[in-house]
Amino acid sequence: MTDIIVALSKQQNENVLETTVESENSIEGVLRRFDAKMVSSDQESGGTAYYRIADVAPDRVDQLLGELRNIAGLEAAYVKPADELP
Repeated sequence: MTDIIVALSKQQNENVLETTVESENSIEGVLRRFDAKMVSSDQESGGTAYYRIADVAPDRVDQLLGELRNIAGLEAAYVKPADELP
């Protein structure tokens, strides 16, 4: 399974937690289009909150990453490296 990690700025994290309206260009809108979910990792570092993206079809990972990286306030979106070599 591919683990996608996103890092949100403090302001973007607050917006995600408080939002009730989704736009197509919001994190929630992008995840909805990919039938994916954002799961809290309970990690924060220097005002940055980290989340794991779940339920992404393997053949859509690169496309999802591309869309996520265009969202303002998103500091990073990447595939978590494997714990060990294959």
